[in-house]
Amino acid sequence: MQSETINLVTNPHRFELAGLGCVGVSGQQIHDMQMYSRMQDPSGLNCLRTLMELRHLCPTAPDTLRSFPFSKEDPFVISQPADVVFTGCMPEYQASLEFQDETKFKRTALKLICVPAFLKTRSVVLLDTFSLESYELKMHN
Repeated sequence: MQSETINLVTNPHRFELAGLGCVGVSGQQIHDMQMYSRMQDPSGLNCLRTLMELRHLCPTAPDTLRSFPFSKEDPFVISQPADVVFTGCMPEYQASLEFQDETKFKRTALKLICVPAFLKTRSVVLLDTFSLESYELKMHN
């Protein structure tokens, strides 16, 4: 019998997929921003966009979102550019391909994806790693 290895990941989590730098968050950051900010458009997609502009994945921690206090460096600062940034636990699927200033982020495109909560929507999101197109796949009963 073969033993299984379980890989635990952090929140947020950075990884590489088919040569793309990907960053994922669980959604608490987005919900917290929606609750405490005065953004004109507090949609999940606009919150992700704002996090990328701020270059910080959890601007409300540890004040309103529980986080371990770090004394030497902030692990939520985005120090490396990402190609794909996504959040889970959203009420609906949203996606956008953003074009950025190449000198600021050293990338020309950034894919933002809001992944809906599977339990509520019974859907998953697929990403074409070549074209950066994403699709929502809904399961039917």
